[in-house]
Amino acid sequence: MLLVPMVLAAGCTGTQADTVAADDSVVANSDVPGGSALAGALPRAGATGTVRELSREAAGAMLALRPTFTTDSVRVELQSVDGAKLNALIPPVIELADGVRHAFAAPGVSPDSSEFLGPVTLTLPRGALPLTGTLKAGFCLAGEKLCRLATRTITIPAAP
Repeated sequence: MLLVPMVLAAGCTGTQADTVAADDSVVANSDVPGGSALAGALPRAGATGTVRELSREAAGAMLALRPTFTTDSVRVELQSVDGAKLNALIPPVIELADGVRHAFAAPGVSPDSSEFLGPVTLTLPRGALPLTGTLKAGFCLAGEKLCRLATRTITIPAAP
């Protein structure tokens, strides 16, 4: 069971997982404690090209929510900006303060299951609005073989 997170990280990123530095910037983890055979087989960030450092705010800004209101529900589409791709290995969710999680879904995923194909959406009943929670979603920047996790507080209003 301990290998699952490492396998997911390998399948998603091609490098070690990101860590959050003390100053809240997201940096590539270039050294894995313990030096296991699996971790040693993963390429280092420098082997896959330039890895840009992003602050937590910049990572959160890579994601956009587009709500569409109907009579009895709201359909929320999650979109990435600047050519980033949404990571399907860690499906995006909105987590509420009471622990309830609303998961996004898409009509399909790529053959390697690493990215979504089609719109990534979530449908909520209007009675659940307004909704304030933490959006958590993984994305991969264009030209990088490294995925990052973005978190940010969001509010979906009761009316447009």
